[in-house]
Amino acid sequence: MRIEEIEDSRRLELLINGVVDYAIYTIDLEGNIVSWNSGAERLKGYRKRDHWPPFPDLLHDEDQDQGLPQRALSIAATEGRFESENWALAVLDAIRNDDGEVIGFAKVTRDMTERMHAQQRLH
Repeated sequence: MRIEEIEDSRRLELLINGVVDYAIYTIDLEGNIVSWNSGAERLKGYRKRDHWPPFPDLLHDEDQDQGLPQRALSIAATEGRFESENWALAVLDAIRNDDGEVIGFAKVTRDMTERMHAQQRLH
C-alpha cells in the first residue's frame, strides 16, 4: 500500500509520528497532555503506555516558579500563539473549533541543548 492510498487521518498520524526531532503534543484546556508523537517520546523518555505528567511539569523548575506554563497557555489562548527559545525552541498554538472557541493547544518543541552547548564553547 502506498501513502496516498491511506485515509487522511491515518496519513496525518504517520506524518506526525514520523517526525522524531520535534516533540509534538496536544494539550487540553486544563494543561493535560492528551497525545504526543514519537519525537516527544524520544526527547522526554516517556512511552505510549506511560502516564504523562501535565504540561507544566515538563518545564524546568525555574520556568514553573516564574509561572511560565500558565502564562504560555493564557497567551496562546488570547493571541493564538506563544513562542519561547532557551534550551528548547517551543511553539504553543491554540486549537480552535469551527466557531473560533479555543478547545485545546498544540505544542511543538525542538531540543536546542546541543546547539546551546556549541555556542557556549565558542564564547
